[in-house]
Amino acid sequence: MMVRSFLVLAVATSLSIAGENDWPQFRGHKGSGVSSSILVPTEWEPGKNVAWSITIPGGGYSSPVIWKDRLFLTTAVPDKAEGEAPRGMRAESVRYAIPDITYDWRVLCLSTKDGKLLWQRSVKVGKASKGKHAKNSYATETPCTDGQRLYVYFSQVGLLAMDLDGHPLWQTNIGAFDTYLEYGTSSSPITDGQRVYLQCDNQEKSFVAAYDAQTGKEVWRESREEITSWSTPLLWESTTRTELVTVAPKKARSYDPATGMLLWELGGMSDYTVPIPVADRQTCYISSGFLINPRNRPIFAVRAGASGDITLTETLSSDSVAWRNPLGGPYIPSPILYHDRLFVVHDRPLFDSLSLTTGKPAYPRQRLPSGNFTASPVAYRGKILCLTEEGVGYVIDAGASFRIESTNPALDEDGLFLATPALDADSLYLRGYRQLHCVRSSAQSP
Repeated sequence: MMVRSFLVLAVATSLSIAGENDWPQFRGHKGSGVSSSILVPTEWEPGKNVAWSITIPGGGYSSPVIWKDRLFLTTAVPDKAEGEAPRGMRAESVRYAIPDITYDWRVLCLSTKDGKLLWQRSVKVGKASKGKHAKNSYATETPCTDGQRLYVYFSQVGLLAMDLDGHPLWQTNIGAFDTYLEYGTSSSPITDGQRVYLQCDNQEKSFVAAYDAQTGKEVWRESREEITSWSTPLLWESTTRTELVTVAPKKARSYDPATGMLLWELGGMSDYTVPIPVADRQTCYISSGFLINPRNRPIFAVRAGASGDITLTETLSSDSVAWRNPLGGPYIPSPILYHDRLFVVHDRPLFDSLSLTTGKPAYPRQRLPSGNFTASPVAYRGKILCLTEEGVGYVIDAGASFRIESTNPALDEDGLFLATPALDADSLYLRGYRQLHCVRSSAQSP
């Protein structure tokens, strides 16, 4: 019992440390997109507060993951040139073909200090078995780490683990599945240090599963009657329990992380679901908003302790759902919960600040100057950073009124910035398709 208690404490301690200075998964600590850093600059441009920029072999839209002084990144390196990805929202319904390209799927480890490559590991060389949207990549899923192991998922390779020096530990063949019109995948793995969780919604065999973090063996799997979703699950630590929350076109569902038992389900999502949930100790905020259906872009506020089918019918609230905003949900970027507000950046490009108690606007919806948005916003120093696909960074005050504090130009004029930024104690990392930039105060740079 003493040994078990020590191990549990060690896991909890490592995750707590990650919350302070590291960025261990997609959207950082607990998937929140929030950093406690007070050193990361809010202004930058070429030649100002840029510590380093590097060219990434190949390309991808996964976000950087940071542990201590190491940054981990995935990429897919093609053996010949790929077509240029389009900018802006693409709504055409065409089936995308499998490219006749051989890819080298790699994991990179860089020094956060200077961007130096510390190691790289090739995990597969071959051709893709499934297609992807022209704006997607074959390295879109963000890895995660518990400080002991790095967990990596490529839909064309499988789920695998390595130590932080790049030595392989285990690999599990998940299988590659057809997605809607071959748009490809983006849902990222997450971990609590004991298990690795994966949401795999597709057109063939949808499921959510947990894998043992040490061995890669499947702990549980729950089949789902779902079509393709691009949302990453959330481990929600509420006042009553910890649960695994998933969002998909038919329903949002919550599972017991230890057993996979269904806790609650909620209907009413949009036709496509991309944003991940965000939560505090009392409420989980679930959103979706397909571009073509403006009449159903909902945000739901689910109360802690919900159980069973909590789908709303004609009402906007219930005992389990504090409120529903039927037109507030974003299409691709995930909302951010910060300073007692829910902030949402839309694709049009519009910006909302919503009350956590009612879901209503804290101030009128605002139009951003320009840009298309795929990357999710991040928050630090009382500000919200919204990064356009073109690489322009709008830093918006998270106060009671709307104010753009700074507009920062693209650091790579030819880049396509679809990856969500990452932060550590003193730096901001911006990934374009082929370049990675480190923004750091000149006073903090080596």
